[in-house]
Amino acid sequence: MKKVEDNKGITLVALVVTIVVLLILAGITITYVMGDNSVFNRASEAKLKTDIANWKEKLEMAKSSVIIDGLGAFNPDKYFEYLQEQGIIKDKETDVVDNEDGTYDVITKPGYIFQIELVPSKENPTDAEIEYIGQSGKMAPIIKRIKVSSTQTSITAKAIITGLGNGTVTYYYKPAEAEDSSYQEITNINSETGATQETEITAGEKYMIKVVAKNEIGEVTKTVEVTATKILVESITLNKTKTTVAIGKTLALTATIKPDDATNKTVQWKSSNEDIATVSDEGVITGKTEGQATITAAATDGSEVKATCNITVMDENTATWEEINQMAKEIANDESITNDSSQATVIIEGESKTIKVGEVYKVKYGTEERRVRVLGFKHDDLVDTEVYGGSHSKASISFEFLDMISGMTYLKMNPSRTGAGGWGNTQMRKDLNGYTTNSATQSKAIGGMGANLSNKNYIKQVTKKYIATYNSAGSITACNDYLWLLASSEVVNNGYQSGAYGYCIGSEGSQYKYYQGVTEKYNANSSRRIKYRGNGDAYNWWLRSPVAQYNPRFVCIDVLGCESLMFWADSTCGVAPGFCI
Repeated sequence: MKKVEDNKGITLVALVVTIVVLLILAGITITYVMGDNSVFNRASEAKLKTDIANWKEKLEMAKSSVIIDGLGAFNPDKYFEYLQEQGIIKDKETDVVDNEDGTYDVITKPGYIFQIELVPSKENPTDAEIEYIGQSGKMAPIIKRIKVSSTQTSITAKAIITGLGNGTVTYYYKPAEAEDSSYQEITNINSETGATQETEITAGEKYMIKVVAKNEIGEVTKTVEVTATKILVESITLNKTKTTVAIGKTLALTATIKPDDATNKTVQWKSSNEDIATVSDEGVITGKTEGQATITAAATDGSEVKATCNITVMDENTATWEEINQMAKEIANDESITNDSSQATVIIEGESKTIKVGEVYKVKYGTEERRVRVLGFKHDDLVDTEVYGGSHSKASISFEFLDMISGMTYLKMNPSRTGAGGWGNTQMRKDLNGYTTNSATQSKAIGGMGANLSNKNYIKQVTKKYIATYNSAGSITACNDYLWLLASSEVVNNGYQSGAYGYCIGSEGSQYKYYQGVTEKYNANSSRRIKYRGNGDAYNWWLRSPVAQYNPRFVCIDVLGCESLMFWADSTCGVAPGFCI
């Protein structure tokens, strides 16, 4: 059997030699017949060009049908479906590559690759231009583009490649600033999404992705930059948008950043006026001097999102009417705070605040600053029991002016000379509560008072008892006031030898917490009772109590802090009313 096979091989060799000899004898060289520029090769190239031209013509002719069906518009999807139906391509899903730049690569059945360019644009094509770019398996790959995407912890790339054939694609990555030698291969490959690197990726950082496509004809490389997703700050919310801080005191602001998964949640704090207030990198405000400043918390991730808080810096124990009103609302709902409480602690916007009996605050009264003192809690009866929301019988906080509100001008009580009516019938009460004006001079001296108060939205109307007939204990009645003078019994428990109510025939209300313990007799010097200093330094100031022995006189407090009966109703004394918040 072996001998027969050997004979066949010898015969084949002899046949080839014979053919070559015959060709030589015929004058035809081997190079001419078999070389690169041989007759055979030229004939083959001519046939290839003709074949390519024929397939291009098929692609061109297919356009006409689609443009006609589309009423003059070229529809790429219908075009590729038509090519598949006509057998020009095998499967549009695999033989059509969308380069996503307005061009497509189409592989015909013989493996010819044509580029279809939409004209004039991808969004509104009216035609398409066709160009031959190579033959599958006989050209190096072409990386058309690399699609990239990212999350905070991963980067993904998918290369669009033409002419790969049976070749391979490899993906690599490195930090953008790193040397090229640091490229590492991405091994997590998905045929649909591409190559994904899910480790050692930092949000907001830039990376280079390199794609290497290689087949038996050649190798190509393309790189692209991608940034790991940076989730920007969308909003900043401060725990306070408006607040006060005392000189030398601190207050912490807290910034809430949204969304919760923002890449960079660091904020930069800044004060609009560091002479008024400073702010630390942690949002801690320090009051420097009286005035106003704006504190800004700004995102540092490039989103330009910011939030602000308006800060008012005051002397210690300075407060705004709004702040006092907020405390009053909380006190009203705290049953543990009573008329006998010496202090009250409440939570306002997450911050603990304490207000004490006897504490002095500076507040704005119109355009002027005045001192007021805390007399007590839940002492006076409310007229409107729903003023705090819900139902409450007592006003939360009672105050008295420490400074005379009338300035250097002393004011008259001006009741009727008949002695009838008491506090409820005095011109002073009418002026304080804005019902009538005694005179232009008096109205100006009082400063508008009553209905014209800048803080009128915060002052609560309360019921105040008064003696209507100076020498009749049975004449005690009540009126509803916003501003009122204190009564003798609200200040002094046993102020005069004649009885528990000083110079008065009866009680017009119980002693305030601040004055409890004041029982001194006439002319006794009490630091607790010497309470009024300030504009005018009045020697005496009015109480609302009528003197029991004389008509029409009202009790006063003199500069020594003692009760006095030396003033007629049409005499002049300082005015330092009480009020409730």
